[in-house]
Amino acid sequence: MREAKLLVVAPMAGGILVSNELPASIAVEELLKTSEKSYLKSAVTDGDSVERAAGDESGPFLVGASSVKNGGEENESRFVWFSSASMTDEAVDGLSSGGNVRLILSAIAGMAGTEEPLPIAEKSVNYSHLTIPEKDVKIASVVLIGVLPAGILLLGGAVLWRRRRRK
Repeated sequence: MREAKLLVVAPMAGGILVSNELPASIAVEELLKTSEKSYLKSAVTDGDSVERAAGDESGPFLVGASSVKNGGEENESRFVWFSSASMTDEAVDGLSSGGNVRLILSAIAGMAGTEEPLPIAEKSVNYSHLTIPEKDVKIASVVLIGVLPAGILLLGGAVLWRRRRRK
């Protein structure tokens, strides 16, 4: 992920706490950690502000972790946990330019014991937006709202005037 310089977006993620009293057969590795500037809000509901407030816990927080339980060669167990349920949403993955899905595929490949991510065809998440300069919008508005209707009225008046003169 670092070599490819891919972004990861983990909205509304909670912190993962790793116990200091784990058995020797369990190893935990930190996969994703927030920055020092992060903060944790508790019990956010619709309409609540997500801006930092007094009493919010300061970061960094662990939001992705991997663990391995070694029970011998045949009984090794692997577990990966990301604390954001929205990481795989299409809109969120679009914000990360595919980084979220790539991370999850890499995590699955790691649990399977391979270094390379799963060979699933990637799809483009680049969106091209139409941007029109304000000057062009004003010109088009004047032409479509003023000049074009006035031209049609003048043309209609000229046709009407010519028809009346013929009679």
